[in-house]
Amino acid sequence: MNLLSLSLLEAIVRTGSYSGAAKEKNFSVAKVSFHINNLQDELNLILFEKVGRQMRLTKDGEIVIMHDANLS
Repeated sequence: MNLLSLSLLEAIVRTGSYSGAAKEKNFSVAKVSFHINNLQDELNLILFEKVGRQMRLTKDGEIVIMHDANLS
C-alpha cells in the first residue's frame, strides 16, 4: 500500500468519481484506475461500488479509509 494509492482513494471519496480524482490530482483516469485496481488486488478487497455515476465506498473501503486516517 503506497501513499499515492491512498491519496487517490481519498480523492475519489471526496469527489465521488475516478474522473474527479484524476482532475484533482492532474492524472489520467486510466492512471487512477490502475492504482486503485492495484490497491484492491494488494488488499484482496473491493473498495468501491458504482452507484449511478458515483463511486461509493464498500464497508471494506470505509475500513481502509478509517485505518488511513488513524495513521495520519
